Amino acid sequence: MNMDYYYEKKRRSGPDRGYAWVVAIGCFFINAILVGIARSVAVLYVALVEEYGITRQQATLPFSIRVSLRNLSGKRLRK
Repeated sequence: MNMDYYYEKKRRSGPDRGYAWVVAIGCFFINAILVGIARSVAVLYVALVEEYGITRQQATLPFSIRVSLRNLSGKRLRK
């Protein structure tokens, strides 16, 4: 048996075969988009108050529900 062939095959037979970088870059972009959406809450908040003439408490309710659902679903999705 040729040992060079064995070592070359062993080196190429990793679990990701180079796709780990694709997954990492994809996760980076998804997180960047989600953080951008989370940071744009202030703009949406002001728009809700001005457009619909509602109180600050009423304008905050949808954003509070979104954050609560995201944080509470983490435990459930982890299993």
